[in-house]
Amino acid sequence: MPSEEQEKCFILGRHYSMAGAMNLLGKKYGLPQAFSLHSSFEWMPEFDKGAVIIAIGESNWLEQHWGEYFKYVEEIGIVENKYASKESEYNYRIFLCKGLKYNSVEFKRFIEN
Repeated sequence: MPSEEQEKCFILGRHYSMAGAMNLLGKKYGLPQAFSLHSSFEWMPEFDKGAVIIAIGESNWLEQHWGEYFKYVEEIGIVENKYASKESEYNYRIFLCKGLKYNSVEFKRFIEN
């Protein structure tokens, strides 16, 4: 990822176990700050329409879903979770999302619903 994108990049984790783990271990690996809007970890930094978001979620988070909010969406990986208790959580999908159509306040309002 180019350095200008790295400076405005954030990770969106579906819930605390994703976002919290990213923030706990992320500095060691040079990862951007993670956020979540789940009740157990509801926090989001302010960012503008130029933000780059790496979205991580269960297999039911689909590429088409993110297309509503970003101009460019690409699935860049799948992490197997063989210890998941639900079938929908066996694979975590990772999406690179660029060209956010909204600022952080508007984005939060849309994805919380």
